[in-house]
Amino acid sequence: MITNDGGSRMGPSRGSSVKALLIAAVAILTLLVGASISGAATGKKSAVDPTLDWAIATNPPSLFSAFYFGTEGSMMFSLTTHHILQPGVFGQPTTGPEAAVSSWKAVTPTKYVYRVKPGIRFSDGTTLTAADVAFSLNVHRNKKTGSKMFSFFSNVRSVGAKGNTVTVLLFKPDSKWQFTPAASPALVYSKADYAKKGAAFGTPSGLPVGTGPYKWVEYAPNSRVVLERNTFWKGVKYPWDRIVFSLIPDANARLLAVQSGQIDGTFAIPGNDIPLWVKAPNMKFGSFNSGGWRGFSIDVEDGPFKDVNVRRAIAYSLDKASITEGLTSSRGQVLEGLPPLLFIRGLLPKAEVDAALKKVPTYPYSVDKAKAELAKSAYPKGFSTTLNVPNGCVPCLLLAQVLQQGTSKIGINVKLNMMPGPQRFQVILDHKPNLGLQVLGQGPDSPHPMDKPDLLYRSERAAPGFENSANYKNAQVDKWIDESLASSDLKVAARNALKIMTVVNRDVPYIPIFSIPGAFAVKPGWGFKSSLGPFYYNQMWLSHLVAK
Repeated sequence: MITNDGGSRMGPSRGSSVKALLIAAVAILTLLVGASISGAATGKKSAVDPTLDWAIATNPPSLFSAFYFGTEGSMMFSLTTHHILQPGVFGQPTTGPEAAVSSWKAVTPTKYVYRVKPGIRFSDGTTLTAADVAFSLNVHRNKKTGSKMFSFFSNVRSVGAKGNTVTVLLFKPDSKWQFTPAASPALVYSKADYAKKGAAFGTPSGLPVGTGPYKWVEYAPNSRVVLERNTFWKGVKYPWDRIVFSLIPDANARLLAVQSGQIDGTFAIPGNDIPLWVKAPNMKFGSFNSGGWRGFSIDVEDGPFKDVNVRRAIAYSLDKASITEGLTSSRGQVLEGLPPLLFIRGLLPKAEVDAALKKVPTYPYSVDKAKAELAKSAYPKGFSTTLNVPNGCVPCLLLAQVLQQGTSKIGINVKLNMMPGPQRFQVILDHKPNLGLQVLGQGPDSPHPMDKPDLLYRSERAAPGFENSANYKNAQVDKWIDESLASSDLKVAARNALKIMTVVNRDVPYIPIFSIPGAFAVKPGWGFKSSLGPFYYNQMWLSHLVAK
């Protein structure tokens, strides 16, 4: 539920809508935290080691969130600085101790005012001001920054600071904005620190200062990131004086590191390896609903992919049920469309959602139907294409290989092009012609039903700086998105999301495959409280970690 501690303000209809979402989401979201325990702790209990060793799977490209937009990055950033608003378990905005503001109010549908808490200090001893909070949003809005989160601010007219207040003006009403200050684009930075460090900001020689319980003290690319206590933090003091995020790209090596006690835990568990981790001795495994998804985008303006029959043929060539079983160990769910239904089911009656889903076109695995669709196209004998795959993303590679195998049966030859993850994502953001096929994996940015439709389907987002890598454009879909964002009732957005799913599935610009299961592994006797959820990476997840 929405908390109003510190004077948080929401209009009655908007507040009740979000509250309904959260109450229902709590009821339907099964958090399998600590679902299975492998091995048992032996010997006497000892005091918690003052150093927490946590494994990550990807090499951080930067310690500036503008250039490191991913769950592993956010999971570290959330320990080193405040968000403007504290994200709740289900992404709801609150003014808790991890929020930089004491209150906020939607004065009008296009004007939001935030009051900054007094006395918050950065790790260099300087005081957080409203000017810093405004800067932290504007730095992403500035095209010269090149932020990977630029798209979050396309509807923002201005962000200004006066006294201890920050005012955000929007071009048009957007009920999704209420969640943005509690998400990754709203981590707070020091304006002076950014100016002082310039181009080095976020690099090993330009570690940012922050306001969280920990501060950056070491950034060794391809090796590790180290945090130590921020002595200016006034909040809860966690058991660890030092946190080391060790880079262990290989999943088997991470598993052995947990078993041997070399590291204390990790969130980096490939879905296809879950059975191995569940059965592994001398560690504890748990899983939860991450709210994320994996699949593909298809550039509808690129060569053969302009033909909807080609896109449908590809959809039919993918055995989603077997892929989901193999790549998530049956802990993910087959997705027939986007957005994932987690938050929609939290807003609407089950019968209404199920009835709407019956109208959604689906493409059950069938080589014969795939060949029949291709035969209707201008490319009945098939063609060759290239799929970019980010290095270090094992699920991405496995999913790409499955696509390669499936399309080969109908005459479409897919060549895999491995490239560094940040550069591959930049290809999407640069949005040059001929994006072709792209393998995607995304977590939720907010619980709003238009979270993914607005990001992926809106026509104006088929442009540089945005993530509509399918170049999908549909006037009716745009109308439903606009109507949803203009309404303070999230049920309107949920119903429109189901309508959008029906139209988009007919056009097949995207092929979602499965929902991503969240997972963790920790040493014996450790675990997470049941409040771990889809937005754990934007939260103070240490507060949920139980160490013995």
